[in-house]
Amino acid sequence: MDGFLVLHDDPAVKVDTYTNQKAAGFHYYSPTQVVMSNTDEICISTLLTGTGKRYAADTTPALPVTKIAQIEINEATKDIWIACRNTGAYRIAPDQTTIDTFTGPVGSTGCYGICLGLSTRVWAFFDGTTPGLYYTDNVGVNWTLSNYSFPAITIDPTIV
Repeated sequence: MDGFLVLHDDPAVKVDTYTNQKAAGFHYYSPTQVVMSNTDEICISTLLTGTGKRYAADTTPALPVTKIAQIEINEATKDIWIACRNTGAYRIAPDQTTIDTFTGPVGSTGCYGICLGLSTRVWAFFDGTTPGLYYTDNVGVNWTLSNYSFPAITIDPTIV
């Protein structure tokens, strides 16, 4: 089922248990478009027409996310950065046809947050063998562990 039915108040997605619900979010993209997100897909939607482009594991290009933790949009470049708790970090390029995948450092098990810094810097918190706050200054080509490192962190996804 298309997760965006929830955004149209479709009764098929009204369920009684928390575990079956999808969390929807809206993000400004341009004066005529918004980015809508669920746990396993996003859509760039044109407000006036109600049309949009959906990105998920079953689309081309594929966005293999299963638990989106955060989305950041660079309003200047129109890059869309996505943190997925299970599969890493992603960037949808401004042309909306290219998706870059960033699995993070060796042993990473996911990306729990992503944030835009000054200029071209992007910050991301990767979990795994070397958990910590990483940054990139070259659109994710290289990730550097910042001075802010953490011991192994156990995260309960039911409370995040």
